[in-house]
Amino acid sequence: MTAATPAPNELPLQTGIVKWFSNTRHYGFITLPVGADIFVHRDNLLSGHKLREGDTVEFRIERRGADGKPWAKEVRRVDGTNHFCKAEQIDG
Repeated sequence: MTAATPAPNELPLQTGIVKWFSNTRHYGFITLPVGADIFVHRDNLLSGHKLREGDTVEFRIERRGADGKPWAKEVRRVDGTNHFCKAEQIDG
């Protein structure tokens, strides 16, 4: 059995910290350990996951559009809990 190879426009699994995320606007940013910020949209969160500032997350980076800007996809929290309750909508 071999490990899955990422598509040419996709980087391997990354870990970062949620810089901020708005559940009203449906997007935010994740900061990588090297300090770069990656855009994340609600549609790219794994089912049921909600984000808050300071959450540790794992994700893949996909280059999108003609300019190849990085977006986070397949985003999931890794700090042990998930925010599943719709009443917990927090704007950052």
